[in-house]
Order: sequence, then C-alpha cells, then structure tokens
Amino acid sequence: MAREYLRLLYAQSVPRRRKKPDIASRLVASVALTLGQAATRKTLLADMLEESEPFGKTSLSHETLASYLALLKPLHLLVKVPGRIPEARLPKRLYVKPKGYLADPSLAAAQPGMGSTALVHNWQTSGTIFESPCIRDLLVHAQAVPDIGFEPVRCYRDDSGLKADAIIELADGRWTAFEIKVGEEGVPAKVSSLKRLHAKPCGNPKAHVGGSEFIAVITGFSLYARKADEGIYVISIRALAP
Repeated sequence: MAREYLRLLYAQSVPRRRKKPDIASRLVASVALTLGQAATRKTLLADMLEESEPFGKTSLSHETLASYLALLKPLHLLVKVPGRIPEARLPKRLYVKPKGYLADPSLAAAQPGMGSTALVHNWQTSGTIFESPCIRDLLVHAQAVPDIGFEPVRCYRDDSGLKADAIIELADGRWTAFEIKVGEEGVPAKVSSLKRLHAKPCGNPKAHVGGSEFIAVITGFSLYARKADEGIYVISIRALAP
C-alpha cells in the first residue's frame, strides 16, 4: 500500500504542483537514507545523484532542492523535529539543526522497495527506520499533554557528541528525554548517554534547570518495561500509551 501511495503521489500530486516526479522521488529516497539525522542540503544533494552523474557533481542547485523540500510539506511527507536542550537560558539551543523523518514510517521502506522480509535481513536499515514510529508516537502523545510547548518533541546534540533522540518539555520547565534503540544490545550505552545528558544541565549552577521527570530508552524487542537506574527506564515501543 505504501509503494502504491508513492506511485500515485509521483504520478499525480507532484506534476499537479508543476514539479518533476523524478526529482521528488530522488529527494524522498535521500530523506529515507538520512532518517533521524540533521542532514544538510549538501548531503541531500549528494544522495540525489543520477546514475550518469559523477559523485559530488549533481546538476541540481540548492534553490531547486529548497523548492522540492517545500513541496514535501503540503504533501504531508516530511516531519521535522527541531533541536533543543531543556535549558531555558542556553542560547545555543536555537542553533541545533532539525532532524528529518518521513511522516509515515512505512514510506522509508517503500521508497527503496523493501518489504518485511528484506527488513528482517537488514538490521541496520531496520534500526534506522525504527526510530520513525517511535518519534511519531511520541509526537502524538506529547501533543495531548496539557501545557505542552509549541514544539511537542525536540532533539538534542551538542559539540561533545552528547545527544538525545527526543526531548519533551512542558511550559513549566519539566522535561524528559528519550533515546531509541531497536535491540537490547545497545541499551547500556544509551542508558549511560542519558545519565550524562541529565547531569550536564543539572550540574551547571548557571543553568537554573531542574531534574528530569524521568528519562528512558525506547526499544523494539524488550519483553517488559523496567527500571535500569534511578529515574531511568527501558520501555518497549508497544508500551507507549497515554
């Protein structure tokens, strides 16, 4: 169904807006390759090369790319998660680049023509795509929380490499952070990263930031939700609910 949706989109919706289906398809494929990344326009263009073009020598301009990125928004294909750290007095938060996702997680598999069997045998791609439904569910649930901010879900990455896949912050300053990992083998590293993220703003006396309500790692295969450390939990995507 997702592949058929994309075929109709390229055959009808894109030409109706006076754009070329081939370029739109290449852009969606590029976004699918960079899911959950703060991809620059240069990176997106590099992934949109035609077979006849030498590496790094695309004929598309940045202006053309910008017009096609603008096209994806009214077509409800692209979701941007802006960057921020839950620290009200840190100007640096405004300069964190947003991460891009396809609005429906199935589109990331449909664009390159991957089915469920192919995904089972390609864990790297599966892990990348897994982040999309997690972000989608967090967006849905966060929007239903009273006193949520203008941006229900944000991400964070600083110059030391410390990051969080998702941060939810209320207007009163309360916040929580999430890291996402499809399998259990990477959970300890994610827990360690979240502990450092929690300590960084809270350990800064000039930050005026309280502790998180909780922080968590979202996984794909955990059999049950559990407490990994004080204030840190490991939960399955199946447990995400209001």
